[in-house]
Amino acid sequence: MSIKNMILTAAVAAFSLTAYGQTNGEYGCKADGSADKVGQATADHLFVRGDYDNVTVDNNVTFDQGDTKLVWLWLNDDAIYNNATVQALTPVPYNSAGDLYNEITYNSFQCDLYLPEGVKIISVEDEETGDEVAWALGDRMPRSAQIFYNLNGTKTIDGKTYNTYSILCANTNNYGCHFSAKSAASYRANGALKKDDAPLFGLYLQCEGASTFIGEMPNMIIANLEFGFREAFTATPRWEPNEYRFFYGSGGNNKTQRFQYYQRVRLFGNGKYEVTETPTISYTVNSTSVVVTATGLGDVALRIDGQRVNNPCNIERGEQSKTIQATATAQEQGKVVSDVASQSILIPAKPGSTSDNVLTVNGPILAVTGCDFDLPVALENGVPISALQCDVYLPDGITFTQEGVTPVDSRMSETHSISVRTLSDGAVRILIASPDAEVFNGNEGDLFVLHLNAAPELADGAYNIMLGNIVLADAMAATYYAPDVDATVIVKSYAKGDANGDGLVNVGDYVTTANYIMALNPDPFIFTAADVDENETIDVGDLVGIVNIVLGEFSMPENAQRINDSDVALTGESVNMGNSRYVVTMNLDNRVNLTALQMDIVLPDGLRLAEATLSSRASHHSLAVSELADGNIRLLCSSSMNDVVSNHEGTLLTLVLEGLAADDAALTVSDVVLAETDMTTHAVNAFSVNLGYSAVKELKDGLRIYAQGENVVVETPIDTTVDIIMTNGMSRTVTAKAGVNTYPAGRGIFIVRAAGQVAKLKI
Repeated sequence: MSIKNMILTAAVAAFSLTAYGQTNGEYGCKADGSADKVGQATADHLFVRGDYDNVTVDNNVTFDQGDTKLVWLWLNDDAIYNNATVQALTPVPYNSAGDLYNEITYNSFQCDLYLPEGVKIISVEDEETGDEVAWALGDRMPRSAQIFYNLNGTKTIDGKTYNTYSILCANTNNYGCHFSAKSAASYRANGALKKDDAPLFGLYLQCEGASTFIGEMPNMIIANLEFGFREAFTATPRWEPNEYRFFYGSGGNNKTQRFQYYQRVRLFGNGKYEVTETPTISYTVNSTSVVVTATGLGDVALRIDGQRVNNPCNIERGEQSKTIQATATAQEQGKVVSDVASQSILIPAKPGSTSDNVLTVNGPILAVTGCDFDLPVALENGVPISALQCDVYLPDGITFTQEGVTPVDSRMSETHSISVRTLSDGAVRILIASPDAEVFNGNEGDLFVLHLNAAPELADGAYNIMLGNIVLADAMAATYYAPDVDATVIVKSYAKGDANGDGLVNVGDYVTTANYIMALNPDPFIFTAADVDENETIDVGDLVGIVNIVLGEFSMPENAQRINDSDVALTGESVNMGNSRYVVTMNLDNRVNLTALQMDIVLPDGLRLAEATLSSRASHHSLAVSELADGNIRLLCSSSMNDVVSNHEGTLLTLVLEGLAADDAALTVSDVVLAETDMTTHAVNAFSVNLGYSAVKELKDGLRIYAQGENVVVETPIDTTVDIIMTNGMSRTVTAKAGVNTYPAGRGIFIVRAAGQVAKLKI
């Protein structure tokens, strides 16, 4: 006999507790097996509390992989607090200092604990004292309390074999345990704990074989529970010592032995084999039925409402919704090799038949694996509709994005709102309503948009999205049931660079991407495939990447972000040519090799772009010009062979503007992106070009002298000589041929003489 067991024997003798007969099922019985007093309805009792120490349900314990489990028992003591006879007793001081307890509570208990075979009470080492203990004090157990236990053999209950333990709580101080706080000071300060505010004590239990056991075991049973208390803890009790036990009968202190109903605690094993794989239950919903499928290792069985059914199983949709339970188990060579998987599935009602008020979806919708996509849903209503409810059933691999569902503002009033929640079967319920019962605008067109995502691992193919359980209401709360709506989503994974989705990467993708950059809305256009550098932006960097793929020279850049530095400078200069005509030159100074450029220009009021040409620096490039929806003009300079812009400075682009503009008018250049052949992109800050800086000197006989950039330009109808004189007196004479002649001059003020005529220029 262990030391604890010897103490138990002495403690029981000191308390003079009456010996119990055996038990059978839920009731007490005498030693000869005949029935004794039937137990009271469960009142004050010990139980395992849910939502504590990883336990989520009352009276449930799960053994994980055979580890020691500290099972906390809580005290529900409503009965003593609600017993007028007990509470009527007058409290008196429990010590010489005159301290009072403010309530009467239990100060001892004893019970039997039945544990199924394979489960036992074990001793562990206390971290503070190093002692071997089998129990732990909870927040309601005073520090002076002691727990004793003794194994009393086995017994059979309900056909199951149990180990029977006797559990006793005694106190080293005779004035009582007082199950309300660990110290009397805490009890007086905080008041008695009520019911199940904290655990009373815990037992260290271990399940032999829990590392492989899966599922529910026989219950642990707390039986024959009996409490004791002292009348206000007086120094001289009015009752004899062996009469202070309190049985929670109707009369307060009741000498008649009674038993509570057994408190059953469900035990589970959470073991797994190394090769286990939890079965997967999936289902799809169509207009007539729900198809449930279970997959996993070995022989997978499917049960619905406890009945074995075919796998997969078709369940016909009913007029009313109902919930089913699908359970799958996998077996291999007679051994369980996976957990049981279960899932509640809401079977939707059959669709309505009203054709005057329906939801519609245009399709099929194109989706790209790993990408978001939108599914607009339209409402065609023959009568004004104020509110709508529907459930969205998504196939595996397609999910809602964080944005979820958004309204189409043109069809909804300001008071309409959308609420979204996920149902137990995984469907998403959408509710659109107005507190003022305002109706939707119009009787056709998109009403809301579903924002969805196709998983990267989703296989190519056609997928069905169903909108079911559709109910609409008008402003007078009349209800309309609409037919289900099936939307087809074509999911496909595309190769990098396949912007038009034809399965090839060639010049067609180059043209498609260029058209997208120019806001020409190509269709089809696969954004993910065209985003070659994967920076979620389509620009000249991606255009260069597509050319590299076509040429077989593609490699993913280490850094796909744009660079904003001094390696690239783009500036503009303007010449007022007179006759409502302006010439703007874009000068590119680049220290790196560039192959493509895009930019937006904003023209001043009164001007239009008449001409745009590339200089000889981009002789192997093409120039595209497109007017955007906001009136801005986008220009794209690129090469289908990724040729490099020649030289590293000078004019790249010339724009000719026509019209009447204010004297202080300026052209704005923005969103400038340039790309190198390796897809490195460069950004240039927005800038303006003053259109009235230089003037053209119109001389007689068709002679024109003007400044362009840092050059002197002479337009002459005949061959002649030109004198260019600086203000410091230095001059040079050059020959001018009939036509346009350009002479580098630099900054300053110049006197220009040609064909006997003179003009003064400020450059």
